[in-house]
Amino acid sequence: DYYAMRVLYKSLGVSVGLSSLKQNVLQKRESYSADITYVSNSEIVFDYLKDYEAFSKEGTVLRPLNYALIDEIDSILLDEAHIPLILADAEGNINDNTAKLKKINATAKKFLENEDFLIDQDSKKIYLTEKGYKKCKDLTIFRFSSTHKISELLNALSALYLYKKYIDYTVSNNNIFIIDQLTGRPLPGRKWANGLHEAIETKENLKISKSTKEKISITYSDFINYYSCFSGMSGSSQEGSNEFYTLYKKSVFKVPSSFKNNRKDLSTKLYYSEQKKLESLVSISKNANLCGQPLLLGTSSIKSSENLSKILKKEFIPHKILNGLPENIFKENQIIAAAGKRNSITIVTPVTGRGSDILLGGEFIFWVKKKIANILKFNKKVDIYKPYRDFIFREYSKNINDLTVHLAKLPLSYNQCKQSLRCLYDFIYFSNYPYWFTENRLAKNLGGLAVIIAEYPMNSRSEVQLKGRTSRAGDPGSSQLHVSLDEKFFKKVVNPNLLRLFANSFPEILIKYLKQRIAIQRNALENLEFESRKALHLFEKSLSLYKKIYLTAKQDITFQNKILLNSIYSKNIARNLVKHKKNSISSFFNKEVSLKKKSFMPYSTKSKIENEIWCEEDIQYWKLNSYSCLSFPGLFSEEVNRLWNTAINKIKKHEEYLI
Repeated sequence: DYYAMRVLYKSLGVSVGLSSLKQNVLQKRESYSADITYVSNSEIVFDYLKDYEAFSKEGTVLRPLNYALIDEIDSILLDEAHIPLILADAEGNINDNTAKLKKINATAKKFLENEDFLIDQDSKKIYLTEKGYKKCKDLTIFRFSSTHKISELLNALSALYLYKKYIDYTVSNNNIFIIDQLTGRPLPGRKWANGLHEAIETKENLKISKSTKEKISITYSDFINYYSCFSGMSGSSQEGSNEFYTLYKKSVFKVPSSFKNNRKDLSTKLYYSEQKKLESLVSISKNANLCGQPLLLGTSSIKSSENLSKILKKEFIPHKILNGLPENIFKENQIIAAAGKRNSITIVTPVTGRGSDILLGGEFIFWVKKKIANILKFNKKVDIYKPYRDFIFREYSKNINDLTVHLAKLPLSYNQCKQSLRCLYDFIYFSNYPYWFTENRLAKNLGGLAVIIAEYPMNSRSEVQLKGRTSRAGDPGSSQLHVSLDEKFFKKVVNPNLLRLFANSFPEILIKYLKQRIAIQRNALENLEFESRKALHLFEKSLSLYKKIYLTAKQDITFQNKILLNSIYSKNIARNLVKHKKNSISSFFNKEVSLKKKSFMPYSTKSKIENEIWCEEDIQYWKLNSYSCLSFPGLFSEEVNRLWNTAINKIKKHEEYLI
């Protein structure tokens, strides 16, 4: 988007910036100082957290948060809204942990399911039975060692029996990557807390990573409220309109499409067993491959997509697979570009390729760039493209990196390209466009892209996203759900054994009943998730007011030149972050002290330099508790009181919303 729009914005006199992980502080500050800045959602949140860890203005990159425009807003502010983004430091001794965790893992393998422990699949928790606790008492490892806790045993059992490879996590380059259950994508940099991540590394016989200590954290739902205003767009936000209004006071407006929707949504197909459903999917894939219609098979997880791929391979049906595995993610653009070609079959997880257009006949521009890249790599002395290649290398001889950049950004970089590259691009484009146009028409005549959803989506927005892969810009297409009674979802709807009494066919009245029950059950699950997110949102709002007061005042005090930051009571002012807990406060000695038991240091023992201040914890304690500043005249300098009052005034406009 940045490369596509920057030329337009610059022609209008508007500056544009791009912030990325590879940039240093100076480059990031320059990017954020532009009128419009393009940045990923996680990148700006971590930049925000790092700014509050900075010692001076020179270490910060962000300017005041004014307006945010969010792409795929439902994914960020609904699905991932309450996942905390944590800035942490590594700590702990790896060697000590490795030996201990291996002993615990070996012990966990001796425990028997339903005898020593019970599994709750819905809440993803494991509980020891009375027999399991007795077994722990009898084991030497727990009797004589205080370092081996029951919680570590529960982590080991969870790693063995609850968290499955290719469903909950994947392994790449000897590292564990958590799989996002909503998108099916790996989440680099994220770890399970409380020792679970280390237990899974032990299970997979990987090197144990260092444990981490949280410095500061924030969620998307909390962070977005620091903006004066925000909005966004998504193809499936209409289904979350009630939630957007309840949580963020934002209304959802549907923008009418420029083209008529020609998609045919076929009725749901029900199967008695998973085996029957897979046989039907194989038959559909064979027919699509024979007639040439492009086919997209949507699955719910990496494991189910891999299983379906194995079945198609056994039947010698050519196909591509796009899921959260790193080797497939790297090929995402290539797979999406070819998904609309005739005879193509693509298996995807729910939101891989989200927001991407699947063009019938294939993505022509992607093919042109690939063709040019192959020409430049071709080393035979005699070929028809040799004059073009020699001309290109001659013009780009001084800086070959420009050639790579210009080629990658075509056609947006067309005007910046050298004449030789433009000539080759034009030649490949215009000589092959008639062939692509014919392929596009043939794919449309075959019915366009057919989307088969192979598992019932637990979320209506996931279903809309998958169906939205087809019938773009008025193209023809179709979608259909294929579900079996063996799926976990149906066990909550109706007893599968009861349905199997109907031999090999469902009566029409039963099909209507099932569809109603399915819709009711999914609405109930979505409402349950909504209420859970709503409760978390209200809890965060109750803390958000105090967090805003503290962070605003901290930044004002830290960056105020008139105040001395090197007093004996504030040596590490930028590092001492308050953690509000019930009836407790983190003192500047990093010890938790009960509020009622806090010992008061007489003012006479403090420095009487007017511009010197206490550390933030003391200011936070005196200001936010029942002890009013009026009770201790002269305790704070006028400058500190002024800064604190300014901080409170800055957030007054949010108080009504927060309360």
